[in-house]
Amino acid sequence: MDRTERFYKIDQLLHERRATPLSLMVEDLGVSRATAKRDLEYMRDRLNAPIVWDRSLRGYRYEQFGDRRYSLPGLWLNSSEIHALLSMEHLLSNLQPGLLGPHIEPLRTRIRMLLDAGDHSAEELASRIRVLNMAARPVETAHFEAIASGLLRRRRLKLQHYNRHHEKTTVREVSPQRLVYYRGNWYLDAWRHLRKGLRSFGVDTLHAVTLQSAESRNVDDEKLDEELGAGYGIFAGRRTEKAVLRVSAARARWIAVEKWHSAQEGHFDEDGHYTLTVPYSNDTELIMDVLRYGPDQPEYRLLDDAISSGCARVTEVSDSGSVPELKFINEGEIPVLLLDGEELVGAKQNRILNLTVPAPASKTIVIPVSCVEAGRWRSESREFSSAGRAHFARGRAKKSVELNAAMRVDGRRRTDQSEVWRHMPCRQYR
Repeated sequence: MDRTERFYKIDQLLHERRATPLSLMVEDLGVSRATAKRDLEYMRDRLNAPIVWDRSLRGYRYEQFGDRRYSLPGLWLNSSEIHALLSMEHLLSNLQPGLLGPHIEPLRTRIRMLLDAGDHSAEELASRIRVLNMAARPVETAHFEAIASGLLRRRRLKLQHYNRHHEKTTVREVSPQRLVYYRGNWYLDAWRHLRKGLRSFGVDTLHAVTLQSAESRNVDDEKLDEELGAGYGIFAGRRTEKAVLRVSAARARWIAVEKWHSAQEGHFDEDGHYTLTVPYSNDTELIMDVLRYGPDQPEYRLLDDAISSGCARVTEVSDSGSVPELKFINEGEIPVLLLDGEELVGAKQNRILNLTVPAPASKTIVIPVSCVEAGRWRSESREFSSAGRAHFARGRAKKSVELNAAMRVDGRRRTDQSEVWRHMPCRQYR
C-alpha cells in the first residue's frame, strides 16, 4: 500500500484499540519498523495527530482532549483519488489562465498537502501535465465573474459587445443561460431581449459586463439545444442543412474517429474512402475545419517525381530491347500515374508513352511506347530519365487515332512507328 493508505490504516488501528503495539502496525502495514516510525512522526508533525507512546499499555494511542475525537484533516482520499482530483484542478486552472485560480487556491493548497503525504509530490504531477492554450483568446476576469454571478443569481446582464466582422460596438441587454467552453474559448449563450431570440457571444468580445437588477428570462435546456446545438460548431441555429464530406482513405484515419456533431453519420466506401454527413446552419466553422487538413496528399505520384526521388526506374525490356515496349519498375509504396505523351530519354532510343497508364505500387510492368528518335539504336544509359516535357499536341492526336484503330483490330497498344517518325520534323513541345 502507498503512504496515504498507510496513514488511513494507522488512524483506523489507533481508533479501534486502546493502544497499538509497533509490531502490530508493522505487520498490518507490511513495512519495516523504521518506515512505521516515520509515518507516525509525519502524522504528528504534518497532520497534527495527537499520537503518544503509552508506557503502561506498551503501545501508541491518540491522546484524548475531553469528548473531542481526532480525525484526519480534509477530504480523506486514497492516493489515486487525490491524483485524479489534482489533475482535474490543474486542467481547470489552465482552461483560462488566471480565471479560476484565485477561487480554487485554498482548495488547491489542501489537496497539495494531502498529495505530499503520498508517494508522488504535487510538483511532480504538475510537471507531467501540460495544457496548451495556443488558440485561446484572453478573457477579463471581472467580466467572467459578472457573467457567472448573473447566471447563478438569475439576473440580466448589460453587455458591451464588439463585432469584429463589422468593427462595431453595440450594447445589448440579455438573460444569460449558460457558459460554454469550446475549443479553448468561452462563449455565453443568452436570450436577447431586443431581438427576442437566442445567441452565443464570445466572452472575449465583451468590452464591459454589468449585472442588472431585473430577473433574467429562463430558457429550458431542450430549446437551447434545439436552437444552438442543432447545427455544426458554435455558430449554430435552428434551420440546418446537411453537408456531405467525402475524404480519402488516408484522411479517414483521423476523421472517421472524430466527433464532429452528435447527429453525424459516417460510413466507409468499398475503396476505403470515408463519407461523413453533418448538419450545419452556418458554414463558417465547417469550412475552417475542412481546410485545417490542408490539401489531401495525392494517392499517386507523377513520372517526374517518381524518377527524381528514386522511387521508380524505366529500362529497356531486355538487353536487346524492343522499340514499342519499356519496363517500368515502381519501387515505391504508392502508385505512379504515367501520362499519355510523356517523353523518356536515354537508353537505346528516346520514347513517348502511347497512353495513360497507372503503375501499381511495388510492381514491375511493361508499358507501350513509341520511338521519337529515328536513327539511333545504341545504349547511352542503362535507365531512362524524364525529359520533363510531353509530345506535341498534334502528334499526340494522330497517335491516339492510330492507337485506337490498332486496339480495335487486334487489341495491341502499338502505333504505326513510321507515321510517328513522319510527323517528327515538324514536332513542337509544350
